[in-house]
Amino acid sequence: MKKNGPYEFFHENGQLAEKGAFNMGEQCGEWVENGETITYDPCPPDLEDGN
Repeated sequence: MKKNGPYEFFHENGQLAEKGAFNMGEQCGEWVENGETITYDPCPPDLEDGN
């Protein structure tokens, strides 16, 4: 099953490690990864990106 929709992952200490969205298993839109913002291909308009 491929990931689809908003995604958040936290370190064991509770700090946010990653936040973004998946579209059919692929990262899309803006992601925060280890404190840096990375932009992937845009998410489809009907996908709730969580940002």
